[in-house]
Formats: sequence, structure tokens, C-alpha cells
Amino acid sequence: MSVYSTSTTPRARIEHRCDQCARTIPVGETYSRWEGVTGDGWHTNKACQQCDAYQRALFDEGIYDEDEYGSKCYPWLSDVDWSDFADDPLWVLRRERFRQQWAGQPFPIALDQEASRA
Repeated sequence: MSVYSTSTTPRARIEHRCDQCARTIPVGETYSRWEGVTGDGWHTNKACQQCDAYQRALFDEGIYDEDEYGSKCYPWLSDVDWSDFADDPLWVLRRERFRQQWAGQPFPIALDQEASRA
């Protein structure tokens, strides 16, 4: 387990970069922020709303990573084997949205809006 960790959802006061998709999180947008100390030292991770929603949905589906102590944690989206979801239209759409990194796309795309498109 980490020695210390905290998770917040602040509103950006400056631009940030999503650690999952590399999209710029603009000023005023809410994002997920995790900070903690592990055996490797201090870590800070930031995720845009869309990536945070995808990580949570994958975790709910039983797709997760494990930290150095064996505790379940949200998966890194770039490490997910998307072929596991090849037959699910909703996850196919989510995979394409992730790969596009939302370039020129309206943002954020609510997960319930995705379901209506699938």
C-alpha cells in the first residue's frame, strides 16, 4: 500500500496534461488528480474527465492494474488489451474515442451519450 495517497477532482487553474491520453486539460475544466507516496517516491497523476470515466468503467468490468503491493488500482488506458472488448459496440466506440485523443472533438463526451450512439 502507499504510505500516503489522496484523490481529488479540482478545477484547473492552469493548463495541465492528461497522463492517460496526453490531451491538454484547459483552464476551468474539472480533472481527476491522485497524489501519493509509494516505495518509488512521490507520484502525481492527472486524468481528464473522459479518461477518468473510462478507467472507472474498466475497473467496474474487472480490468485493473496492481501496484507493487498487489492492491488493485485503475488501469493505464494505453496498457488495456482493447481486443477483449471487440464484440461490444460501446467499448469499440470508447476505444476509438481514446485513440483519437479527442482532437477536434466536442469534449467531454458523456458515457450515456456514447451508449446512445452504440
